[in-house]
Amino acid sequence: MKHIALIQHHRQRGLSLIELLVAMAITLVLVSGAIFIYLGTRDNQKAQERITESAETGALALAMLGRELANAGYYPSTMPPTSKTNTKQILNAYPPNNWVFLPTSPTTPTPVAFLSGVFGCDSAKFSPINSTCDSSVPGAADSIVINYFTSDAMGSSVGQRRDCTGGDVGKDPVNAVRKLNAITNTENIDLPPQQPLFVSNRYALNTTNSAANKVEVDKQIVSVKSLACNGNGATSQTLFYQPLLAGLEDMQFTYGVYSTAKSLAPDRFYTATEVSALTNLTVDGIVKKPWDRVTAVRVCLISKTIGGNPKIDDKAGALRTYTDCNEATQPQAATDKNIYKRFVQTFGLRNQLTQAY
Repeated sequence: MKHIALIQHHRQRGLSLIELLVAMAITLVLVSGAIFIYLGTRDNQKAQERITESAETGALALAMLGRELANAGYYPSTMPPTSKTNTKQILNAYPPNNWVFLPTSPTTPTPVAFLSGVFGCDSAKFSPINSTCDSSVPGAADSIVINYFTSDAMGSSVGQRRDCTGGDVGKDPVNAVRKLNAITNTENIDLPPQQPLFVSNRYALNTTNSAANKVEVDKQIVSVKSLACNGNGATSQTLFYQPLLAGLEDMQFTYGVYSTAKSLAPDRFYTATEVSALTNLTVDGIVKKPWDRVTAVRVCLISKTIGGNPKIDDKAGALRTYTDCNEATQPQAATDKNIYKRFVQTFGLRNQLTQAY
């Protein structure tokens, strides 16, 4: 009986120290592998999210600018029907010849930037205070001015009175008289103004290292460039450009200009500086200045991923490259882990053509 008890006791003993250590080591290896796979999957997912967000930013910015360019040079047709066919004629000059705009003093000329549907600055921001381009900086982004009028005079109770920042363009002194109702001679948002209100939106990239250009990514503050806008609905014109979309590295514009009276189609695309240097052209007895002859705008944007490390390390001697807005191949340094994507689209300026409907 004693012998049997000893055998049973031997069978019930636990793991030895060596067996326990081996089991713990195997468990640690399995857990470490699972953690490694999890972290790798999580990093890949975050990287893919950053790449997707960057692509969406570029596409959205391009759509925003395209929508604004569709308004460039717009002036509502307010002329009465000329015959029983109810044909209306769109005014063939921008700004309309009969408008009251700038200046309040007849001796002050209207800035060139506001005399056409679009105006541009090469490698510089447009200054809302001076109504001119800042000094050009090599390699800097372009900026663009887009002008049009609201459709309040068409019978809308309110109309498009907001600029790109949400400001009421009725606050601009240039609209001080235009916004008044012709009957009451007062401003009433429920009644159309006596003349369409002037809207001017200026788009540029914010690159200054300010709080407005910082975003939080994975609990880290990152400085970024942003598509920004300055509109004439501000209480007072300032140099401040309000950020709209973060994650754009570059923005360039070229302008399609026609040079003969035979066709209104652009025969080539120019930079803003080249457009300003062109001479006037007489079309159907009307003198057309260079910016009046811009009928298309080509927009190029470069988006850049924000934060993190979305790019897999390059092999030695095979660094990643991307194509910039000048169609030049730009190599990325081995330390640059960002992804760059180029967006290019040409938009026709539908309001720059004289037509009847």
